[in-house]
Amino acid sequence: MNSISSNFTRGQRSALSFFVMTAIAGYMSLFLIDKANDAVDNLDALDNAPYFQQLRTLEKELEGYTDTMMQTYASPALKFSVSYPVAWQIKEQDMQVDFLDPLFQKKGYVNNVASIEVLREISREEAIRKVFFVEDNGLYFAVGRLGRKGDPAVSYSVNNNNIIVGDTAVAVYDSVGTYLGIVSNYRALISHGNRHASMNVLGSRELFDALVSTFTFIN
Repeated sequence: MNSISSNFTRGQRSALSFFVMTAIAGYMSLFLIDKANDAVDNLDALDNAPYFQQLRTLEKELEGYTDTMMQTYASPALKFSVSYPVAWQIKEQDMQVDFLDPLFQKKGYVNNVASIEVLREISREEAIRKVFFVEDNGLYFAVGRLGRKGDPAVSYSVNNNNIIVGDTAVAVYDSVGTYLGIVSNYRALISHGNRHASMNVLGSRELFDALVSTFTFIN
């Protein structure tokens, strides 16, 4: 009798355990589905936001510059030359050149589409830190005001220059300071011996590669 009662009790416990585990699994499934639906709703809301769509369209338009006519900018003072789209305008500063895009201005954005800064003669390690590349387990990552973003930086050579390329993100604002969202920003440290320059280009990796491939240090 005791044996039958004991077996029955174990059976009850097994059934109860099965019921509890099934209930927990069901609850977790509903919870995860609900979270997934929330994530999809958030993505849908983001996709439908007008500024989000405008910025994605802007990135596609920037890619189109790779098929347009280019002209060469050469600075005896900064000792470099680079080719850039003929539609862009140039604003020279002390050790930096900013490139302004009429397309940006027409849409009300105040950001420069690209910039090149010449660094004073320093070691490559100092230049890497200056251009905000950080090392993590032997890999370099570009760091911007919004923090680290993207894949590890890639190193290669072109035009006898050593290149480190990484990607970050930058905030875009209109002429009255309204925050419109973020766009991708591609950054390169271009080095030849102890001569270094940093380059930033918004929105298009193809356009960025085109500018990097034409950059040359001059005497």
